[in-house]
Amino acid sequence: MIMIDYNNVLYHIYYDIIQNLLYYIHTVYPKLFTKKNVISEINNIILDIKKINKLKKKKIKKKCVIRLQKRKELNTGLFQRKIKLPENIKRCHSRVWANGKIVKKEDKIIYGDRCCRTIIVNKHYCNQHLNNNRYGNYNEEVSNNVINIYKKKSKLYQKLIGCKNDKEINKQINTI
Repeated sequence: MIMIDYNNVLYHIYYDIIQNLLYYIHTVYPKLFTKKNVISEINNIILDIKKINKLKKKKIKKKCVIRLQKRKELNTGLFQRKIKLPENIKRCHSRVWANGKIVKKEDKIIYGDRCCRTIIVNKHYCNQHLNNNRYGNYNEEVSNNVINIYKKKSKLYQKLIGCKNDKEINKQINTI
């Protein structure tokens, strides 16, 4: 399968159109617009196109970073959501990562959070979690695989058990 880089395709299309236009101007007005002018203008325009592409990439990257930060802030639970969550009955039963959220209530440790989407009719999960339910059902007992994922990846868990580095974390995981 051949992968096409669409940014380069557009770049080449722009390049060809601009080059043809400048050579056309040169053929119509050879005294006013010499071949040296054509070459210098092509080089200037190519540099401008490359600068524009870099600026677009930076803007897109900046937007993605901002969205990720907002999502992380919402998932911490410190801020209230603008959108109302569906009723408990209509809410998806899937457990989600929620930035490794771990809450210790009395003797019970709750890993992650419950999905905030609404369920599909006659199902227990939303459309996303029907196909991909990595962390299991929120209402059921947590499996050992999910607990191990949280132990390894969650910074909150590491704070909860008081570990400072990877060696201490591995020791704690093996003892639990």
